[in-house]
Order: sequence, then structure tokens, then C-alpha cells
Amino acid sequence: MEQPRSRRTWGLGRPALTEILTTSAILGSLAYVHFTCILPAVEASRPRIPPTIPGAEPGEDRRVYLPSGLSIIRPPGWEVVMAENPERTHGAIKFDSPIAAKPVAYLRIDWSRDEPSTERDSSEIVFQGRPARMTSSSRETVWAGRRGQFRASLVMRRDDRWVTIHYAYFDDQTAVPDIMWRYFETLECPPLRRAMGTN
Repeated sequence: MEQPRSRRTWGLGRPALTEILTTSAILGSLAYVHFTCILPAVEASRPRIPPTIPGAEPGEDRRVYLPSGLSIIRPPGWEVVMAENPERTHGAIKFDSPIAAKPVAYLRIDWSRDEPSTERDSSEIVFQGRPARMTSSSRETVWAGRRGQFRASLVMRRDDRWVTIHYAYFDDQTAVPDIMWRYFETLECPPLRRAMGTN
């Protein structure tokens, strides 16, 4: 007598279906915990990146000095590099905006015993109650994802030395922001003879 052939059935039995539903529920719960609890906690633990344009007023606790006495307040989070000639003939302080902040900018203060050259189209302004020459320019160029470029410079005499403030912002900007002017105004530049202890 011929035995009946076994018929293979495709599908899931009740235990297997229950197991899949349980696993899905567990995975869903883990994903919920990840996105609502763990991920926000990780993001909150990361250091906050200061914006390129400072959101805080100048604070004396961030003032940096050159050996010759020239000083200025550093924007929060900006990197600083300083250099000065041992003979006290020139020096510089350069601030770069935070690396991770976009767009990028820099602020540089140069000083020298010799008068620097100025652009022909510079205009005379009053800075810290004294005369200065200012030059600014902006370009609407797209380069490396940047929508433009803005540069400004101020040249001034401070007793026995000349000081130049350079500012650059690599994006769409047409003037120095008010908050940056307040950082410019923190410049202090005592006479060289006083810093060197001579009359």
C-alpha cells in the first residue's frame, strides 16, 4: 500500500510568530531608548562649538599680552598664536575662529616701529578717539562652499609704534559686525619705551 506523501508547509507556526513579535518589540524599545535618551545625552556631553561671530561681550579674563605690552581680548573659543621679535621691532597676535565653526574667520594684530603701507582707497576714521586709516572689501565669490569673502584693516599710530588690525570673514559679509568692533576696541598698546623700561 502506497504511503501518503508528506506535504511540506510553508509559513510560521504560532511559537515562531510570537518569538518574532517579541524580538521586534524589544528592538523597537531599544531604538526608542537610543534616540530619546542616549543620543541626546551624548550630544549634550560634547563640547559646544562657539560661533564664528562671538555671542559674548569681551571679558578681561580672555585678554592676551605680548611681551612688549600690546594686548587685546580674545573672542571665546578662538585659537591664538603670538610672536614678537626679541629686539622689539615688530610682533603679532593672531586669532583663528574655532576649527569646527563655519564659516571661518581670523583677527590679526600686527605692530611695527616702521609705518606700514596703506591702500589708496583707505578712508580716515576715528578709532579709540584717535585717527586711523581703514580699508575694507567684499567679494561675492563661491569657492569651497563659501558664498563670499570680506576683509577689513585698520592702520593707526600708537606713540612710538604702528599697529594694524586685520579682520577676515570667509562668507557673505559686507561690514565688520558690531560685536567685532567691540573686540577691536579692547586693544591696548603702551609705549615701547615703557615696556622696555627706558625713558
